[in-house]
Amino acid sequence: METAHIKISAQIEGRFLALPSHLDVKAGTAELYGYKSSECEKPSVLDALIQLHIQLFGLNSQEELKEYLLVSPSGTIRMMFGIPSEAVGFSINGAMPNDGQISPLFGEYMGFFASKAELADGDSLRLFFFADSFYSDQESWFEHNEARADIISAKPDENISLRLMGYYFMYYGASPELNEKIIPLDHAQAGIVNEDGEILPIEGKVTGMQGKIDIAFSQPGVYIVSAVSLEDFRYIVCPQITVSVS
Repeated sequence: METAHIKISAQIEGRFLALPSHLDVKAGTAELYGYKSSECEKPSVLDALIQLHIQLFGLNSQEELKEYLLVSPSGTIRMMFGIPSEAVGFSINGAMPNDGQISPLFGEYMGFFASKAELADGDSLRLFFFADSFYSDQESWFEHNEARADIISAKPDENISLRLMGYYFMYYGASPELNEKIIPLDHAQAGIVNEDGEILPIEGKVTGMQGKIDIAFSQPGVYIVSAVSLEDFRYIVCPQITVSVS
C-alpha cells in the first residue's frame, strides 16, 4: 500500500485538538477499520483521520474508534475527536480538495468527501470544526518574505515580519477564482501554541490593516505561532507557523 508523509493538525474554537505534527498515512487504513472503501489508490484524508485518532487516543479496535470518529456511508464526517458535529471542514495545502471540473450549475469545482480526497508526500492537512453556523470561517496562513511559510528560522531577538492572509473557505475554497479572493486579515491576536493546544496571546501583537505583524523571541527554542480573530462575527481557521530560534 502507498504511504504519504504529511503534516497534520486539528482545531476547534481557537484551540488545537491535535498539535501540528507529521504522520505517515497508509492507503487502505479506512477499509481495515470497517469504513467504506475510499476508492483512492493513494492515501486519503479518511485514512489520515483514522490514523490520527488511533495515535492520539491509543485505540486498538474498530469499536473503540467509533467512540471518537463516525463517518456516514456517503463520506460525511459526523463526529471526530469524540465531538458530534457535521460542521467539519478540512483543507489540503490551504485549499478545498476538489475534482478540478467546473460545474455548469454552480460555476465552481466540486469538493471531495474525506474518503475521496487524496494525499501526497509533503501535503499539509488541516482539520477543523466550523465556528460560524453560517460557515463563514476563513482559512488562514502566515506569509514570510512575501511567500506562504510553514516553518522559518531566526536568531534570538531577531525581528520576524509576518503577514496573515486568508479567504472564506466554504464560499471560495472550490472556486476557480480562489487566488483573487485571498485578502489580508487584520485585527487578529497573535499567540504561542502551548502543549495543551491553547493559543496564549503575545502581548501587544495584533495584525494591522494589511495583516502585518512583527514578533521576536529572546530565548532559543521552537515556537508554534498562531492567531485568533478579535472581531465579533469573524471566525478564522487558526494559522500555524513553526519558528525555530537558535
